[in-house]
Amino acid sequence: MPECLIVIGGDTAGMFSASDARRRSPADDLEIVVFERSSFASYSACAEPYFVGDYVTNLDDLIARTPEEFAARDTEVHIRYEVASIDTEARTVIIRAVDGGAEQAERYDQLLIATGAELNRPPITGSDLPGVYDMHTLDDAIAVRRMIEQHELKRAVVFGGGYIGIEMAEAFHRHGIAVTLATSAPSLLNPQLGTEVGDLV
Repeated sequence: MPECLIVIGGDTAGMFSASDARRRSPADDLEIVVFERSSFASYSACAEPYFVGDYVTNLDDLIARTPEEFAARDTEVHIRYEVASIDTEARTVIIRAVDGGAEQAERYDQLLIATGAELNRPPITGSDLPGVYDMHTLDDAIAVRRMIEQHELKRAVVFGGGYIGIEMAEAFHRHGIAVTLATSAPSLLNPQLGTEVGDLV
């Protein structure tokens, strides 16, 4: 019976690691199973604002490989599944479908957690109201683009002065939407570029 590698997180780090593990070990020796909470795996998260801004018009252009393509390479990818808990002594994870359903245990021999950064949503009253969006996954980019296409928007507020925040401001501007960009940092692109360069930006 082959060993099992479970990867939690199906974007760049997780899928690159899964692919690297497959190159090193044939399917007879290693089963690889990936669980991704969003609707897509192996996509360009950095390009999400360019999809919103209509610089990239075809969603498929943002996806490196589909779950079916990974399956053809003996890597099992489950989208819209999250890992609810990890038992390191029993070497199991408890998974559940994002859309509902019973939890189930999956055994592993090796475990890789590649979930990426946590979304840092500030504790602002009303942030759970309609019209407030996160920009974290490709699902989020699709939701924002759909909102732009279906409503005649006049103004947008972008909270966050990093790369994605600035690119989202540009995306809204390209659609003719007036934008206010706010950040809790002392300047834009801070700490990425520091205050001196951030002030110039």
